[in-house]
Amino acid sequence: LFTREALLASDWYRERLETKQRRDMALWRRHADYLEGFLRRPSHQDIVARMDIPARLAQARARLDAVSRPDYPDSLVGTLGADPMGPTRGGV
Repeated sequence: LFTREALLASDWYRERLETKQRRDMALWRRHADYLEGFLRRPSHQDIVARMDIPARLAQARARLDAVSRPDYPDSLVGTLGADPMGPTRGGV
């Protein structure tokens, strides 16, 4: 019952991995949304160029795409995942 194989195959563990995926998706969506808003502000254009915000936005979008893939939870096997009952930010 408490072997590594049994734990990794359990519904309980899979739920933790899927919770982690949802939280990662929310995190990278927030990052991308923030950078998009930053790009639109005329007062920030000097910083946009200096910090290469378009490249950072592209990275955030790429990361969001990666964590949104159906097989992403499989890449988390062996990690703790996330507590489904734990505190959340933004209702996720």
